[in-house]
Amino acid sequence: MKHKNYRYLSRGVLTATLAGAMVLTPVAGIGVGLAPTVRAEEAATAGGYLNLEQMKANGHREMYVGTDWSGAQLELTEQDTGAHFEVKNFGWANSEWALQYVLNDLDLQAGVSYEVEADITASCNKSVFVKLSDSGMIESRVDLVAGETYHFQATSKPDVAPSTAKLFFALGQFTGEEVSMAGAMDINNVRIKNLTTGEYLTVPEKVVVEGSEYDFSKDNSDGDVADPGTIKEGYDLIWADEFDGNYGDATVDANTGLNLNNWAYQLGDGSTDCGNYGWGNNELQAYTNRKQNVAVNEDLTGDGTPDGLLRITASREDNGYVYAGESAKNYTSARLRSTTGEKALFNTTYGYIEARMSLPATAGAWPAFWMLPESTTIYGGWPVSGEIDIMESCGAFADGAKNKAAGTLHWGAPEHVYKGSGNVNLDSDTTYFHTYAVDWEPGKMVWYFDGKPVATRTNWNGKISGATTDMSYDAPFDQPFYMLLNLAVDSGQFGGDANKAQFMNDINMYVDYVRVFQKSGGYPDSVVKVVDNNGNSDWAQFEGINQIAEITTSNVAKASAGGGMDDSSADAGMWYLSHQSDATDATFDTVERDGNAYAKVGVKTAGGQDYSVQLIGHYNAKAGYVYRVSYDTFADGGMVGKTVNCDSKEWHGWSTYGIQSFELTEEPSHNSFLFEQGEDFDNCRIEFNVGAKGSGNVYIGNVKVEIVDPAELQKETDVRKPSTKGDFIYNGSFDQGNHHVGYWSTSEGTTLTVPRYTTTDLTGSDKHVVDVASKSNYEQIENGVKYYERRAQISGDGNVRPQVYQSGLVLPKDAYHLTFDLYSAKETAVTAAVYEMDGDKLGKRVAAGRTTVSAGKVNTFTWGVTTTEDIADAAVVFTFEKDAKVQLDNVSFIGANQGAAVEAVPLGDKQTWGGDNGGGSKLDIVKDGDVYSLDNAVSGGAWYAPQIISNDFTLMEGNRYRLSFRYKMEGDSNNRFDYIVQENGGGWYAYQDVTEVHADAATVDGEGFNEEVVEFDAKKTLNNVHVVIGLGNSAATGNLKFLYKDVKIELVTAGGDESTEGNRLEDVTDEEEPVEEPVKEPTEPEKEPSTPAQPSQPNQPSQPATQAPAQNTAPAATPAPAPAATPAQAMAAQVNQGVTPVVRAANRNNTTTTVTTQQDSDEEEELSVEADGEVETAEVSTTTAEEAAAPLQNTALESPKESKSALPIVAVVLVAVAGVGIAGFIRFRNVVK
Repeated sequence: MKHKNYRYLSRGVLTATLAGAMVLTPVAGIGVGLAPTVRAEEAATAGGYLNLEQMKANGHREMYVGTDWSGAQLELTEQDTGAHFEVKNFGWANSEWALQYVLNDLDLQAGVSYEVEADITASCNKSVFVKLSDSGMIESRVDLVAGETYHFQATSKPDVAPSTAKLFFALGQFTGEEVSMAGAMDINNVRIKNLTTGEYLTVPEKVVVEGSEYDFSKDNSDGDVADPGTIKEGYDLIWADEFDGNYGDATVDANTGLNLNNWAYQLGDGSTDCGNYGWGNNELQAYTNRKQNVAVNEDLTGDGTPDGLLRITASREDNGYVYAGESAKNYTSARLRSTTGEKALFNTTYGYIEARMSLPATAGAWPAFWMLPESTTIYGGWPVSGEIDIMESCGAFADGAKNKAAGTLHWGAPEHVYKGSGNVNLDSDTTYFHTYAVDWEPGKMVWYFDGKPVATRTNWNGKISGATTDMSYDAPFDQPFYMLLNLAVDSGQFGGDANKAQFMNDINMYVDYVRVFQKSGGYPDSVVKVVDNNGNSDWAQFEGINQIAEITTSNVAKASAGGGMDDSSADAGMWYLSHQSDATDATFDTVERDGNAYAKVGVKTAGGQDYSVQLIGHYNAKAGYVYRVSYDTFADGGMVGKTVNCDSKEWHGWSTYGIQSFELTEEPSHNSFLFEQGEDFDNCRIEFNVGAKGSGNVYIGNVKVEIVDPAELQKETDVRKPSTKGDFIYNGSFDQGNHHVGYWSTSEGTTLTVPRYTTTDLTGSDKHVVDVASKSNYEQIENGVKYYERRAQISGDGNVRPQVYQSGLVLPKDAYHLTFDLYSAKETAVTAAVYEMDGDKLGKRVAAGRTTVSAGKVNTFTWGVTTTEDIADAAVVFTFEKDAKVQLDNVSFIGANQGAAVEAVPLGDKQTWGGDNGGGSKLDIVKDGDVYSLDNAVSGGAWYAPQIISNDFTLMEGNRYRLSFRYKMEGDSNNRFDYIVQENGGGWYAYQDVTEVHADAATVDGEGFNEEVVEFDAKKTLNNVHVVIGLGNSAATGNLKFLYKDVKIELVTAGGDESTEGNRLEDVTDEEEPVEEPVKEPTEPEKEPSTPAQPSQPNQPSQPATQAPAQNTAPAATPAPAPAATPAQAMAAQVNQGVTPVVRAANRNNTTTTVTTQQDSDEEEELSVEADGEVETAEVSTTTAEEAAAPLQNTALESPKESKSALPIVAVVLVAVAGVGIAGFIRFRNVVK
């Protein structure tokens, strides 16, 4: 499931709420002359009317009620040719689209004009908006007078083709109408005439949409896959729910039979549960805990004996189902998870997780068995925190297949990235019982369908915004995940038009069991991803050849009417506009500017996902080559300043090869990114994803996909640069690089370990999560609490003073500020120093500071040092007392003048503002001089309904900012509003969380304005930040006018709170603190490199020929162990090892590590992972005295000693790089010019 668990919503997400099953765009300017008002004097007298009762019975009528965002409520009855509406509330959101009566599947044809007639009556003065098709073939407003019947008659525009076969009657509260008005309304005698044939349209045939599902009355052994049992060789069963009712003294729901010790219900449409309407996917159902939708251990065969199954049923709700004031839904279903959200019921880190299931084969069915992380505090929100989809399927596929299912892995880089199996063909239809499983171990995911491996993934690269490099492998999949079972109802956003729900009767998913196994010997604490050696040496013959069609004024077309595009039939010489069903009014055109052709993508309705609106081209991707994707873009309207993305993606399993986010500007800007291609894929996509951000035009041109020198990947990291805040330390938080120790080195005799978790809370507030499986599995953690603070544990052998350092720093002359946290169980001392490197060893000590470390608590230390000259190769070194056992964390070394240029006023004179009612409907923001205002505000069901939204701007990590603005509230309200400063999209990171404000009449200025001022520290650098002001808690009833002015975000202090005083180190001289002996490092035994196999050549012509689509294939074969790297190869691979090299003869940071895990005092196992390959056993490297004294040639760090902790802690053995190819990992770097 693509599940976005946003804490706070923005306009880009809320557009998905417009019409539930329908995608509707409110017409701008309604009531101000957009279309002529229709006021006929008499009712129709002829025949040809549509039988509205039959339209409903045949599945061609929809009634949308936007209760959650507008308060609208009604009851509907239909008889013959009439529909009667008892409206309890027309709404309070200034949107006629809050109530929509829709006739579907009409026989509308392009090039034909139609006449639409209807008789409409209301018990109160009320307006109605009538629209034929989403394209607006007819768009007319009717103003009704209470008690009078009006005959509506209008003719469609002859030059407007139908985009959807729908007739809409929008009945909600119009701007200017009374708020929360009640009344009755009738629509009768609707008829639609084809003016070419003179015939009236008739009621379409009944839609037979219910497909097959499991038949309990017959023998299904020919299609069922047998239960493999609870014994699995090499594994222990640690948890199971057999759904047989044998739950002992567990807490069981008496109504449904569900074991509430194992599962919890999630309820509603996502708005209440997680503030995410439609569960982030524009799903059509509300989830319930009713027996109608979920039950356990029923008698399904009718033989009087319960059958030991979980049933989840998706039901049609003719009168709509409302949960907790949310929008009325036409479907209900159930969603179960093994956590309550507040308490973990069951979760696990690693294991073989399996379910045996039968799925419905009806369009609209979206069954899933999947996993989400128990906590989002470790890595952040979705997608960075990860998602494991064990099984997903559709009730209907475009090709008519009924035997397909898929597994997918989601994570963030930090943009959303996902790789999966694609749709796998099973041996029988999914309506039969099949087993679906994932074998999840450190660094490796293998999906098993019916006991057969169908996909393997070992190549994810998770990254957190602002981090120097990737998180340590295998993050984020190194933490506890809980399980989910649900049957969603698809609007077509997941499965396309073929799977769009129209079913009228119940559809059922059955689950025989869910079982979780873990390996009997347990799992290692961490693993290393070693790159393979598949670089292609013939790249030069393709250099400069564009592998994708150039955009011209004649090769841009529309892909489909909604639900994406069919890539298998795509013409490689074309570019396509693709949109999902929540953005059907997207447009395309081509323009010329400065002699270049640009595709013009018009975004009217933003949609709920970045892929709601896309421009797509295709090329043939070949494994082993490094590609550069480059392009020019600009924008106008509300898209200026928005952050969108471009990616390379295959369309079988939707694996992302490379991705780049970029900001849209008014003037053309050039962007590019690099990535290495790990597999062949014909007709691979290049996507520009511009949905979910706003409305306006995006212009895209000069797109190139070129094969380049693999060394280009390395050139971007040849010089070690400080972060945007001027920090020269990389991975100061010890959560990046192999084993979390990327960029860090040790001296001889020093042990450096960073365990995946610990069981001790050192501060009282360390990041933690309960891992339920660990209470009873091989880990045997009494309370199951794991702490993920990730501190570096440092100790030394015998009389050795432990020493860790980071070298390769290029330090300009400047004043520097060192900050770090340190814990020691007993009192000790630490010396921090800056050294010049002398080739392969420590040279001159520039400065040093020393202090004692008090026992039993985490201390923060600071030290200032000023360099009087530039240092081309420096190191920051920490040295401890001989018997010290310390934990180091949060290291930074910031140059006073080394940070990136910080904009003094990120939000200032060029600000723009938009409005949204909280449900996707645009609200106008009026500007009068220097004052902005939102008029006639009505508070909705959430703090952001309605909301006022600024343009995007950039905030930079390590700086302190001040937000200030003046405001005034006129009209009826409680004088309260809320605001937030947050990321616009992605993980929705909050810089200043939701802040409640109350207007105080005692503090207004001479113009009646109050002032709000707040300061906050930026912990991340993001260029898609915005301010949102919400009036949902203002108790506004329709006449609130919110005025604001002088909005500004300005820089307060560069460096933010980094200058916070801690325990200061005192400067020491060489006499007071002797210089340590030079750091010695081992050399790597030489090995013979091998020649990688060459794949087929990519296209050489500038216009690639159309290729047949890639077919479903088995997982790639396990690659052979990689050979030893040459120095050049090692250099090219260091990014993957968590290292940025300095150009010189040897590099001390070039690290591949061997992992030793202590299962018990007698056993050790060693593990490394090869990219897209198998988990392999590696030998522990040892270093002789002769090797240690040898000249440094392409070496890594020295070996720390084995950890003696009772926990399974990794001892990082620092060895030389081996098995590194020039182009051995999927990785890209952004280049923004």
